Amino acid sequence: RDELQYRPRHKVAAQASQRFDDGTLASASFQFVGGEFFFSRFGPPRTRMLSPYALLNLRVARPLGTPRLKVFAGADNVLDESYAEAYGLPQAGRFLYLGFDLELL
Repeated sequence: RDELQYRPRHKVAAQASQRFDDGTLASASFQFVGGEFFFSRFGPPRTRMLSPYALLNLRVARPLGTPRLKVFAGADNVLDESYAEAYGLPQAGRFLYLGFDLELL
């Protein structure tokens, strides 16, 4: 076979971040996956393809009073893409989060 199950033929990823003078860090990541095959068990054996998808993730972190305490917020799958990394296992839609980091040492 020329295809490997769940190994995409096309995968592109990029990541960028920017730190500002006030200590704020903004970051973004992008990933495109296409040409991902799986083998169907129904009927005669055959190769089928998952739908291609693109993911965009964003995050902002900022020191809060002291460099040892940071607050952050972000969003994964900003475009709310419906996708599956394996047949029959859909992944989560848009995910928003908020939190903080505290360095104790």
